[in-house]
Amino acid sequence: NAISDTGITIGESQESSSSTERKLSAGDDIWTKLQEYLSDSNTYARIDKDRKLNYYNEKYGTDKSDYYEVNKFNLISTNSMNRDSTSLYNYILGSSKYTENNEEKTITCVKLNEESISRYGLLEYYLDLNDITKQSTLEERVQEYLDKHSVPNVNMELEVINCDTLNIYDLDVGDYIHL
Repeated sequence: NAISDTGITIGESQESSSSTERKLSAGDDIWTKLQEYLSDSNTYARIDKDRKLNYYNEKYGTDKSDYYEVNKFNLISTNSMNRDSTSLYNYILGSSKYTENNEEKTITCVKLNEESISRYGLLEYYLDLNDITKQSTLEERVQEYLDKHSVPNVNMELEVINCDTLNIYDLDVGDYIHL
């Protein structure tokens, strides 16, 4: 077996109770395996501009709305706007199966967003989060998923001017500005 240097090093890592029993085999794509784990554990990872792999318990990025704004003085054009409702859910049943003392156990929780239900109708989703053993952790993960999916995802492509009200060099992957 050989390991080749990818230039990626370990960066920031938030403590987590998440763990996995997954096994890597020769020929496995490690990025695909990492994405599967992140999806199952509802955690996040990214490789930053310094080629450091960072692991987060919550969504990364910072709300920069207090510092910057998009306005008529820095907005050149709005090239496109896409509203994606394909992953819109406002009633989520979360479940986790795990083994404790050779006994299979299951914990569940339900989270809902009443405002989203009244606006878009009831949209249910079953979220399977394996290997979570604490009820509070399951509830946190299901709430995070609900917060992320209870409103349509709107993506806009903007062309802006770099200026005092919008310094594009101070924005990093995951940062956002409310419009």
